[in-house]
Amino acid sequence: MRILITGGCGYLGSNLAIYLSNFGHKIILGTRKKEFIADRLPSAEVIYIDWHSNENLFEVCKGVDQIIHAAGMNSQECLSNPISAMKFNCETTIKFAQAALKAGVKRFIFLSTIHVYSSKLIGVFSENSIPSNSHPYALSKIKAEEGIKMIYEKSKDRFLILRLANVIGPPVYPSINHEELLAYYLCKKIINKENIFLKNPYQMRDFISIQYLMHFFYKSINFNFKKNILNIASGNSLTVEEFAELCNEVSLNEYGYKVNLKYEKVFIKDKLKLNLISASPFKNFANDLKSEIRKILFFCSNNS
Repeated sequence: MRILITGGCGYLGSNLAIYLSNFGHKIILGTRKKEFIADRLPSAEVIYIDWHSNENLFEVCKGVDQIIHAAGMNSQECLSNPISAMKFNCETTIKFAQAALKAGVKRFIFLSTIHVYSSKLIGVFSENSIPSNSHPYALSKIKAEEGIKMIYEKSKDRFLILRLANVIGPPVYPSINHEELLAYYLCKKIINKENIFLKNPYQMRDFISIQYLMHFFYKSINFNFKKNILNIASGNSLTVEEFAELCNEVSLNEYGYKVNLKYEKVFIKDKLKLNLISASPFKNFANDLKSEIRKILFFCSNNS
């Protein structure tokens, strides 16, 4: 199968490209950073996408079976430039989806986020919950989702929107942007033997391992889903404090030490409820957070 992955040298895209290539799929990378992945995936075809050209978007979609659209501005970038966020994450995504449909791509997969539901994920959320987050990152994803659903109104079997929980795992390359990821921040502090300051220790998050996500994509390539919007999550939640303690536990087992946790503010625990995100269709996947934390610690120790 010919699979085009945009953002192919980003955190998720590069992991997906390498993982899916192991199963005989022809990987096409929509990226401008060929040098980052050439040594790990020399068989990949690299396509330079002109996001401003409708003709070019159509051309890159021709002959492609599935598209995984992982390119986009991250949360911090969107907050710094909300206008650009809406243009790229939303408007460009919609144009790309239109090109994919016109070119006959069998499935267009858009990577969204569970943070579309709310700025504070407290309570229980399912795919039927109404998105209501006004943060520029979440809002750009919400508007992109709405546009995709309109485009594929008569071809609902040809698109998939995945609302991802907090994915943890090491990047393929040190140069890949991963600085804003909580797991990386915690592990880097631990490797450097620095105290960890938690701004909101009792905030609930649903964490999934990068291998959990990779396995989902492997199983879902030829799977016919009953829904077009899926939450890709574990269905279980940890507070930021609990996750930091888990990182400390792995460090203690692997390196023989842990660091102190300090809080910048005081929070009342009983105001927060368990945040349950409805799990993906493949509920039996192993979600080994400790294994990924171990890999991130090793990554940080070699790239500190």
